Amino acid sequence: MNQMIQKKLSSKLLEESLYDLVSRDQYSALLLSGEEKLTGVWSSDEACKVMIRGEVPRSFDFYLTTSGSYPFYYLVQKITENELFDKEVN
Repeated sequence: MNQMIQKKLSSKLLEESLYDLVSRDQYSALLLSGEEKLTGVWSSDEACKVMIRGEVPRSFDFYLTTSGSYPFYYLVQKITENELFDKEVN
């Protein structure tokens, strides 16, 4: 996540199609300003939840695949952002 915030993501950490999507147009898909700070990480063998704090707190789930053939053993195959706040109903 820190590499995404800093817009210096290694392609060895994500599946190729996900890397292309995330890094396209200066990381515009993730709506990161570069000022966010990583505030928490929770992980299991198959997923990792990341909390960041910028103007508002945000949470992402990183879904992982594992293999000894990957440079870092884990490879992110999917990223989803979680809704942290209930939306107002008018």
